[in-house]
Order: sequence, then structure tokens, then C-alpha cells
Amino acid sequence: MYIVLWCIILLFVPISTIYSAFQYLDVGARQLGMNTAFSAIADDANSVIYNPAGLGRMTRPEITTMYASLYPGITDRLDESYFAYIQPLFWFGTIGISGIGLTSSLYTESVVTISYGRTIPSLPNISLGINFKYLGKFYVGNDYTRIDPAFAA
Repeated sequence: MYIVLWCIILLFVPISTIYSAFQYLDVGARQLGMNTAFSAIADDANSVIYNPAGLGRMTRPEITTMYASLYPGITDRLDESYFAYIQPLFWFGTIGISGIGLTSSLYTESVVTISYGRTIPSLPNISLGINFKYLGKFYVGNDYTRIDPAFAA
């Protein structure tokens, strides 16, 4: 009975594809090695990206950075850079800021994240977190971008 009901409900759910302009790259060697399962433990400065609730358990300031030249050997360099900094506010939780940049000579994407996390005092095993993100992109105007409608707006 429930299966039939779910099938009827799913018939009315619109199916659509969502496209994104951003190549949101994962960062951090440990996090990539854990296949993004890091969000379950979130115990370092990379929590700003993966799980801001993990910031609530941080007890000291931390900074992390990364730089990679992607696809070496191509004529147009493609670089990825990343930084994150967290600052515990002791009884008030922890704040963090991070930036990710994907840069070439014609196109740049940037993601700036400000995060806050705090452990609930009466429930020390539960933390809450919130992110605010700014997504930006910049491209160089040339003959192609002037005639392509995707770049018109």
C-alpha cells in the first residue's frame, strides 16, 4: 500500500537538472584521503568548509593553506589556492574564515566563507554551525565572450 502511495507522489515531483557555474574543488589532503567523510569528525581548520559545527570543539587558533597547479603542461595555467583560519572565542564558540580560488589567465572563481560553530553547553556532544558564503567569478572580455550570450549578463 505504501509503495503505491510513494509511486503516485513521485509522479508529481518535477525532475529537473541544476547546473552550476562553479567548479567547487575539495581541499585538504586528509579530507580527500577520507573521501570527504571528514565532515563526520571535523576537527581542524578545514571544518570551515566541510562542517562548521565542528568549529565548536576547537580550542586553539589554526591556519591551513594549500596551492596546486592543476594540469601542468597546458599552455594556460590553471591554479587552485586555499586558506582557512579559525579563532576560538572560548565561551562564545569559534569563528573561521576561508577562501578558495580557481584561477587562469582568462577566468577566476572565488569562494569566501565565514563560519561560526559552538558546542551546546548543556549537551557537550552536540554542536551547531552556520556558514555564510560569497561566490564570485571574473572573466576577461575578448572577442568570444562579447558574442556568446552566456557572458552577456
